[in-house]
Amino acid sequence: MSVPRKRQPIVKEFVEPIKETITTKSNMFPIEGIPTDYKLYPENTQIFGRPLTVKEVKLLAGMNETNFTFIINEILQNATSGIEIDELYVADKLYILFWLRANTYKNEGYSTEFVCSHCGAKNSYLFTMDKLKIISLSEKEFDPDQEIELLNVSDKIKINFPKVKDENQVTQMLKANKNSSIKLDEDILSMAVMIKTINGEEMSLRYVYEYLNNLSVEDFAFIKSHLEDLDIGVSSDIPVFCSNTSCQEENLIEVRFHSEFFLPKYQHRANS
Repeated sequence: MSVPRKRQPIVKEFVEPIKETITTKSNMFPIEGIPTDYKLYPENTQIFGRPLTVKEVKLLAGMNETNFTFIINEILQNATSGIEIDELYVADKLYILFWLRANTYKNEGYSTEFVCSHCGAKNSYLFTMDKLKIISLSEKEFDPDQEIELLNVSDKIKINFPKVKDENQVTQMLKANKNSSIKLDEDILSMAVMIKTINGEEMSLRYVYEYLNNLSVEDFAFIKSHLEDLDIGVSSDIPVFCSNTSCQEENLIEVRFHSEFFLPKYQHRANS
């Protein structure tokens, strides 16, 4: 029996970086095509970005699992303008980071290797920014003022996408709970931070977390499904075809921030 394939989200292509000689201020350029399409920000909001500096590129190339959130937020704080970093939606954050990288190098691409999952052949793939798939808010039916009524209780919740300040709140809560014997579930926390009100009232992140844990399984699954349908941002996988002529099957390559993505290696060219 064939297994039904997961419904693919509607996506749009990455918007090419704007290359202009006229800027709004200093060397800042307007950033267009962000996943939220500026629909969730105050009217007339415009985010600007500039090429990365050597110091910033070195910091990004040296990121690890412990410091990557802090470093990315610091870089975005310094390399962008038009909005406070805490008010930036998380869905736009990685897109803007890719945009900054693309505007830093004349040749925006970098080469990465992968092993074909079908035939085992080693492949080399040139990744460029136009290969990114962006899941856009414009393709979603979303009203930030809409209240959703649960299935088994009369509670109504209001949902919105998390901002960087919400992401930081999750990080702080996990850090504070690090030595506790009862570990927090990060997936449930990521859901909790998107619930802005319960029956019209704003609640603490801890309260919403416990609220989700105490729901019926059916109501929990109902909320989780709704949040997944609202997923926007940079798609984590890129379809790539095997170069082996006897295979040529499609592979999904995960977009990852390798050190060479931010600090690529150049081949030395001998003097002619």
